[in-house]
Order: sequence, then C-alpha cells, then structure tokens
Amino acid sequence: MLFNNKGLCFTCHTGWRFTDDNFHDIGTTTTDLGRGREVKDDPQLQYAFKTPTLRSVALRPPYMHNASAADLDAVIRHYEKGGIDRPSRSPMLMRIELSDAERGDLVAFLQTLTGAPEGDAAPSLPRVP
Repeated sequence: MLFNNKGLCFTCHTGWRFTDDNFHDIGTTTTDLGRGREVKDDPQLQYAFKTPTLRSVALRPPYMHNASAADLDAVIRHYEKGGIDRPSRSPMLMRIELSDAERGDLVAFLQTLTGAPEGDAAPSLPRVP
C-alpha cells in the first residue's frame, strides 16, 4: 500500500519490472548531466537518469547513479526530502512523510523483490596460478 499510495513509488517504478524505462532527474547531488549530456536541447533531461528496475534491488548497493545512498533506508530518506530543487527535477518527485515504521515497511517490501536464482549454477572454473 505504501509503495502504490503514500510513497508514490509507482509513478516511476511500474509494471512487472518495476520501471517505466524513462529518464528522470530525482534531485541527487551530482555534476553529471546524465541524459542531458546527449540531449542538450531538453531542459527536463538535465541530470536525468533511467529509472532502474527494482527487481533484486536489495542485492545492488550502493544506490543512485552516483552511489550516494549506501542502503535502501538512505534511498527512501532521499525521496522523503524530495531531492535538490532545480528546474529539471522531475515533477513526479514530491516530498513524502513517512514514519520510521513506514520506512521500514517500504524497505522490507523492496527486499521481497529478490527471487531465488533459477537455472543451473555457474560452473566452478579452475584457478590459474
């Protein structure tokens, strides 16, 4: 419920892959122009990065394109603050207020998006001296 309502996560993390495959400026501290480096004539794409899938997100720290969030709790806290206010910041990014329990519930939900590995395990290769 938090993900789809109060947390507003669904606005960018949609579908079975939990991504809209679009580029957004989420207000991180960075000098990297992201998509704006290539698409210079669209002010909305300055500092914009592609929305990552949330599948197995708990296995991929650190977070954000610049590794500024060490864990999922830090990611949620970034969204609570709303990020840096600049002209290119996504209009879908709005400050949210969560209690400690709600933040913990949201992190726990994100951790459930990690499935069991499927298929054969990778072969063990001999070590080269």
